[in-house]
Order: sequence, then C-alpha cells, then structure tokens
Amino acid sequence: MRLSRSVLHTRRDKLQQLVTEKSAEVRASEIIAEEANVDSKWLLARGVPLIADRIVSSEELATYMYELGEAACDNGRKDGYAEGRAAAKAKETMSHFVLYKSDCAARYAEKRQEYEFLEFAIVKAVGKLS
Repeated sequence: MRLSRSVLHTRRDKLQQLVTEKSAEVRASEIIAEEANVDSKWLLARGVPLIADRIVSSEELATYMYELGEAACDNGRKDGYAEGRAAAKAKETMSHFVLYKSDCAARYAEKRQEYEFLEFAIVKAVGKLS
C-alpha cells in the first residue's frame, strides 16, 4: 500500500506544526525555569539575609536576650552573694576570686559590641550560593 504524495505532505505538515508547537512549549518552559532560577537567587542573596537581619533586630529577640541576661545576672549575683558571705565568715580576702581579678564591665561592653555586629554562618553560606 503506497501513500499518495498529498497524504505524505499533509502528514509532514502536521508533524512540522506539532514540532513547532512543542518547540514553543519547551521555550516557554525554559523561560519559566530561568525566571524561577533568578527568583531563587534573589531570595538567597537578598531575602534570607533580610529575614535574618529582621530577626536579629527584632524586639522579640531583644526582649528575650535582655530577660535571659537579667536572669543570668540575678543567678550570678545570688551565687556571688552566697560565696561572698561564706568567704567573709572564713575571713578570706576577695583577691582570690576570679571575677575580682577581671574587668567585668569591659567584658560586658565588649560582648555588647560583638552582638551589634553578630553574623550568622548560615547567612554567609546562603550569600555564597547566589
């Protein structure tokens, strides 16, 4: 059974049209993939660091850190008070206490300064991905 030229041309034309349509669909998919890639790079480069900065600068975190520090300070003061009373009863001098020898105010100021410029490794890693 031999097909006529007109049937072959019709089939060829339909196949060419199908190839053209599928090529257009593939190109559209490629454009969508490129846009998604650009969006994800933006999110990694800008969005994640922005979110991290907002968290670090948030009132919630600041309140928590303040309350945590306050609780730690109260606990340390209470322990220090008890240790000081015991040392006074034993007639010990304060010079053998570790905190007596260190500059606690300077260390506190240093830690506050470090917190202002605190960087998170995950944010740095994400920045390298973009």
